Amino acid sequence: MRLSELKGKEVINLTDGSRWGICLRPEADVDLEQGRIVSLVFPAKGGWLHPAGETVVPWPDIRRISQDVILVETAARRHSG
Repeated sequence: MRLSELKGKEVINLTDGSRWGICLRPEADVDLEQGRIVSLVFPAKGGWLHPAGETVVPWPDIRRISQDVILVETAARRHSG
């Protein structure tokens, strides 16, 4: 799977059942020496009154990536700034 294929998938946190919304601009932190993904970064949708933030989810906290959904199980909270 390519990173670009994560775009458009809904992100749901299994820890508290919260829906983080649609992944618009997925990013990844990569350990180049090991050749592994360390974490996925979900940038928040920002606007004029609400600056964009981001939520970083460690790779071990990613539970499943399906055709429509990314399930995470993390204590990280989705925020917008």
